[in-house]
Amino acid sequence: MLIDCDRYHEIILLNRFDKLVESSFKMKKFRKNTSHHFNI
Repeated sequence: MLIDCDRYHEIILLNRFDKLVESSFKMKKFRKNTSHHFNI
């Protein structure tokens, strides 16, 4: 099966971006939760 290179990279980048957004969202949530505990 032949995959269009640009399309392939686009998909990879999008997946990576999703993961980045997801992890940064989790970090924000985590910080918010911990800040309540420590009153930062």
